[in-house]
Amino acid sequence: MSIEVSEILASVLNFMIFYFIVRFFFFKKIKAAMEERNNIVRDNIDKAIADREEAERLLAQAEETNHTAKERGIALINDYKHKAEDLYEDIVGDAREEARLIVRRGNTDAEREREQARKEMRRNVVELATALSQKAIGSDASEATHDRLVDDVIKKLGEE
Repeated sequence: MSIEVSEILASVLNFMIFYFIVRFFFFKKIKAAMEERNNIVRDNIDKAIADREEAERLLAQAEETNHTAKERGIALINDYKHKAEDLYEDIVGDAREEARLIVRRGNTDAEREREQARKEMRRNVVELATALSQKAIGSDASEATHDRLVDDVIKKLGEE
């Protein structure tokens, strides 16, 4: 088995002819198809990177919005809680003041009633004493004299 130079030259020549035919008829089409495929892949990668960056930006924005909404919600809850506590304190304070006023009025009314009862009792005692003394003396005094005596006794009792 020997290799001949003429066979090698024929093979090289065949390969070169095949190469030129392929290059002349198909190379531009193959190169264009490969370039187009390369561009499609590059565009898809760029689009994927841009989409990922947009998704990350939207996620960060959503997280920020969520965080802000939570903080605002907590602030509103605390604000309404403080307002409710203040309102509660105002209502309780007003109720206590109202209760004090009612008790004070009740005490004033009771004192007034007590004083009125004392005056009425004194008047009754004086009238009874006058009636008893008139019976004991047996004299009839005029009504004006009787009223004057009652007033004098009440004044003396009031001074004591």
